[in-house]
Amino acid sequence: MNLIKFLQERYSRFKEITKKHGLKRSFHLTLKHFKDDIIGNMKYKISRLFFRLKYGDSYADPFKVIWIDPSKIKKRASGSNRYCGAIEGEDWDLNTSPLGTHFKIRALYKRFKDGYSWEETGIIKNRKLNLQNRGIVDGLFSKEEILDYYKNEVEKLYQEIKEKGYKSQLELGNADNSKPGIEEVGVAIARNGEILKCGDGAHRLAIAKILDVEEMPVKVTIRHKKWQELRKEIVETERFEDLSERAKKKIGHPDLQDIVLEEWREKGNNLK
Repeated sequence: MNLIKFLQERYSRFKEITKKHGLKRSFHLTLKHFKDDIIGNMKYKISRLFFRLKYGDSYADPFKVIWIDPSKIKKRASGSNRYCGAIEGEDWDLNTSPLGTHFKIRALYKRFKDGYSWEETGIIKNRKLNLQNRGIVDGLFSKEEILDYYKNEVEKLYQEIKEKGYKSQLELGNADNSKPGIEEVGVAIARNGEILKCGDGAHRLAIAKILDVEEMPVKVTIRHKKWQELRKEIVETERFEDLSERAKKKIGHPDLQDIVLEEWREKGNNLK
């Protein structure tokens, strides 16, 4: 997104919020978004530059898209304030919870699998409580917007995916080739390669799972340091035979396809 377009969108949103909620609230939210969008993005760019220098060609394009089987996602990583391209060590990938415990995932299953109304799923009450505490929730500023979002937008999204299949944000015109994965569902890659839910896109992931979508596009918000080191090993190794056994077994992983040679994929498949 170029600067002029960014400022135009922010100004339009500022006028909309001012009209609905007053000038004081508009200034408060504008300052918050300035901190998150401008200062936050600068910090992330510096971090990505550091990772690029440290890991070289094994450091993935932060906005690349990988295609995964949504049924394989069984857990979610703690915390969601990650950014595309982050690399962290320690034990964050071990601090997980079952995906079904996520209130949005649970609510969508109740709605589209069990036939509950949106009010009966509990999601409307949950979002309204968050709105009271924070003044904004998922980009929504009023109870009316929350109701409209679920009863119209989420319902429409479900029907579109059901009828037309799951499409990438690039196909839908919500992203461009410079950052194809920027608006996709967020995931994390654990030290062992397990794909965890992390970040935005809980509604889309739930719908994909409910409709048994075979493959969907995602962006990687964070990789464990040990997984990144495996990517580095693959890039720096000249022969398949010289790879560690762990690397050989992971050759077919969706997050490695941008750095794996075609002939290595075939050899990796022969090991299964």
